[in-house]
Amino acid sequence: MTREQIVTALGELLEQQEQIKVDITEIRPDSRLDQLGFDSLSVLDFLYDVENRFKVPVEIADLVALERVDELVEYLQRKLAA
Repeated sequence: MTREQIVTALGELLEQQEQIKVDITEIRPDSRLDQLGFDSLSVLDFLYDVENRFKVPVEIADLVALERVDELVEYLQRKLAA
């Protein structure tokens, strides 16, 4: 899966998240994940959606350690390449 495909898929997943408090079109690669409006329950829902979409296991600790959208993209690229 290419970087662009990952970005597109993540965008689609973020659009489905009702708790997102920013306009989805304003999310950029350097946007901070902690400013998107996730709470503890919704981040678990998002984690589940990411695992299902990309068919890779994602540890909650890994997701929490990521700060920006581009770091999540890079993380997924590494997981998909493994």
